[in-house]
Amino acid sequence: MKGKRNIQLWWVMVSLVMVLIAAAAPVISPFATPLREKECKDNVDITKCEFVKFVRTFCCLSQMLFDCGRVEEWKHTTNGTYHYRNPDKCDNLEIACSPYNNHCD
Repeated sequence: MKGKRNIQLWWVMVSLVMVLIAAAAPVISPFATPLREKECKDNVDITKCEFVKFVRTFCCLSQMLFDCGRVEEWKHTTNGTYHYRNPDKCDNLEIACSPYNNHCD
């Protein structure tokens, strides 16, 4: 009798653990929303933006995150926003991302 009770208790505990795992899975899922990162392919109007320097930055290319060692950094002359284009010397970090653009028009 005592063995049957222990087996039932074990199944209840296993069931509770499974419910907790199922409840927590969406929170710790590797398939979460990918991080948003600049695509480094902004359209730059040279009458409104000026070249600042070459920088090292992250770029989202083909929905994968890259660490790019040489990217043109441009600054809008009126509102001061920064824009990036022409990524070069990039290493794929094997992290999914969602690209966005911030054109200097």
